[in-house]
Amino acid sequence: MLIVSSVLVFLIILGIFHFRYPFIYKHRGKQKWSVGISRSDENTLGHIVSTLDSETLKQKYGFDGIADPWMISAEDGLYLFVEVLKVFKGELRVFKSNNLLDWTLLGEPINEEFHLSYPQVIEKNNTYYLLPETAKAEKVILYKSTNWPLGWEQSETWLEGEYLDTTYFEFKGNHYLINVDRNSVCHLFVSSEFENAKWQEHPKSPLGIGNRFRPGGRPIVTDQEVIIPVQCRRKGYGTAVYQLILHKLSATELKFRKGKAMLKAIDGTVFNSGIHHMDYFNFRDKDYMVFDGRGGKGAVYRIINFKRSFKENIYDLLSSIHYPKHLPFLDNW
Repeated sequence: MLIVSSVLVFLIILGIFHFRYPFIYKHRGKQKWSVGISRSDENTLGHIVSTLDSETLKQKYGFDGIADPWMISAEDGLYLFVEVLKVFKGELRVFKSNNLLDWTLLGEPINEEFHLSYPQVIEKNNTYYLLPETAKAEKVILYKSTNWPLGWEQSETWLEGEYLDTTYFEFKGNHYLINVDRNSVCHLFVSSEFENAKWQEHPKSPLGIGNRFRPGGRPIVTDQEVIIPVQCRRKGYGTAVYQLILHKLSATELKFRKGKAMLKAIDGTVFNSGIHHMDYFNFRDKDYMVFDGRGGKGAVYRIINFKRSFKENIYDLLSSIHYPKHLPFLDNW
C-alpha cells in the first residue's frame, strides 16, 4: 500500500511539473525575430498595422534578426529603436516613420565593441537618455543625447555587474531599476535622484528567480502600482509576455505578484512561435503597441527536456518561499 501511495504521489508531482513546464513541447525550426505594430485598444492582435520582418530586413540590410523595440512618438514622427543581430552580435539601429507603414533606416545610434540590445529610451527634463543592455561590458551604462536621434555620449555608469535588460521607471518621486543577473535572479534598485544617481539595492530585493522575472518592455506606471512586462519561458526562451505587478512600492517597502499574459504567439504570422518584448505608444491620438516575436515556416518538431522542467519548477518553489538563490547543481546536473 505504501508503495502504491508513493507511486501515486510521484505521478501527481510529475503531472504538476509537466503542466507548469512541459517535458515535451513543440518547436519550430529556422526561427527568426521580427517586429510588429498593432492597435493596443483592441482585444486581439489579429490586426497588425505593419511589420518589420526579418526576411525583408535580411535582404535589404543584411540583418539576421530584429528585436527589443522601443518607440518614441515625437512631433516630427515616430522613432523606433531596436536591436539588430549581425552574426550573433547585437547592435542598435533607429528607424523612422510618419505613417506607421513605411520605415526608413536612419542609422546606428551607438557603436560599441560589445553586444548591445534592449535600447530603452527615457525622456527626462526635456532631454533624451538611452539605457541599453550593456551586460557584456559588465556594467549598466546610461547614454545622453547630444544630437537626436543618432548622437549619444556616455553619461553615467549606473551599476557594476552583468545585468540583463535593465529597465528604468519612476514611481512616487523615487527612481527604480529592475533587471536580472546571469543566474536569472531578479534585482530591484532605488535612487532618490536620476542624474548623479546613487543606486542602492532595494531592501526587498531580490524578488525571485527563474521564469517571469526578466523585464520585457516599458513599465506601465499608475497611481497605485507598476506593471512590468516580463518574459515567460514556459516552453523555452521567448514564449510570451506576462505581467509582474509591483504595489505598495516605496524606497523601503514592496509587495508584488505575477499577473496575466499580455502577449502570446500569433498564428498565421511571423510571430507564430513566441513573443518576448513590447512597448506601448500613442500616435495621432490612438494607442498602439510595438512588439517582437519569433517564428517562421520551418518544420515543427518536438523538444524533450525533463531537466529544464525540473529546474524551472524548483526555482518557482524557491521564489514562492522568498529564497531566490541560484543553485549551481541544477545547471551542472
